[in-house]
Amino acid sequence: MKAILQDAYGTAGDLVLADIDRPTAAPGEVRVRVHAASVFIGDWHVLTGLPYAIRPKLGMRRPKARVAGQEMAGRVEAVGEGVTRFRQGGDVFGTCSGAFAEYVAVPEGLLAPTPSNLTAEQAATVAIGRPVSDLRRALTSRGTLVIVGGEGGGRWVGKAGRMVWGPALSPFVSQTLTTLAVKHNGADLVVLKDYIEAGKITPVIGRTYELREVPDAIRDLEQRRTVGKSVVIVRGPGTDPVSGPPG
Repeated sequence: MKAILQDAYGTAGDLVLADIDRPTAAPGEVRVRVHAASVFIGDWHVLTGLPYAIRPKLGMRRPKARVAGQEMAGRVEAVGEGVTRFRQGGDVFGTCSGAFAEYVAVPEGLLAPTPSNLTAEQAATVAIGRPVSDLRRALTSRGTLVIVGGEGGGRWVGKAGRMVWGPALSPFVSQTLTTLAVKHNGADLVVLKDYIEAGKITPVIGRTYELREVPDAIRDLEQRRTVGKSVVIVRGPGTDPVSGPPG
């Protein structure tokens, strides 16, 4: 299969499109044929290894995971031993390690069924959130924002920046900004799915890219040349795999 590989911390130019073996679905895992993946600021953090505080988790000298990408939607191709919530042929979305590839193996607990009213491109954008400045624009003047997880920050605190900045800003604005720390899990994604199917949440897609164009997508993200969430089209239902030279 084709995948975007990262063998060292660096810049978008260090990402490589290459052929590697398909992953197998280990016990408790689901192998997904990826239809679409999103690009968000967390991919830049993993690419650069910044902030330094994340390196004990990601790898001190180089990334532990060779395949880049963290959020996707696709179709179940195989399930490992012990998987009970998903069957071959079902459409799913969620978070993972290695979304910028034609196939990815994902723990069952990080997935949920794709909302019935979304395309794969839309579903690939909803599992991971946005910066405080973007979120505040969605509030009324007296609204309350509960920040779950984080983005932004600097070379040292990185993703924790949103969790710190929100409550610090709250006393000086008319809106209430507070936090709630959670881990990504399939149960929360099911709740999100229900809200989407009820028409209460609609994802906004920005630019779309081919798999070989992931470096361009990350450059555009870094330079703030995107509106909405950028999406990488990996494979459409019933189509051939994406191919071509690296971008």
